[in-house]
Amino acid sequence: MVLIEGTRGTGKRALARAIHASSVRRRKMFRVFNCRSCSPLEMRRLFLGELHGGRSDGGRYIRYLGLFEEVTEGTLYLEEVEYLPLDMQRIVSDVIRSQAFRPIGSEVSLPFRGRVILSTCSDEESDGRGALCPELAELEETQVFHTDGPRN
Repeated sequence: MVLIEGTRGTGKRALARAIHASSVRRRKMFRVFNCRSCSPLEMRRLFLGELHGGRSDGGRYIRYLGLFEEVTEGTLYLEEVEYLPLDMQRIVSDVIRSQAFRPIGSEVSLPFRGRVILSTCSDEESDGRGALCPELAELEETQVFHTDGPRN
């Protein structure tokens, strides 16, 4: 996992793209998700995906792909991850650690072979939303980058 820390306007997204572009994953998907942009009620489904149906629907299933399945072997870049509720941060940590996830409504876990890049925004304009949960902050083999520089 990669963690990029810095204030707004210091190029965190550009650094994440550069990390992706210089890796063996460069031909795979690079997906950006700003954690401020989604209701906490929708996040679990958005990240894990969902499987509906079965016997009650005449054997038909409806499948919604989540972010982890969507990026497959690419890179998922989570901006302002401190805005994720703590339970979702723990889920992200578990997926990174186990390299697997289970969509809502599914009995089967799916592999996750992608890379996760996280960024936090720590500046005076932040609303003090919170920090990373210990499980996410203390993942082994995390590379941390700090961006400093002029604000746009």
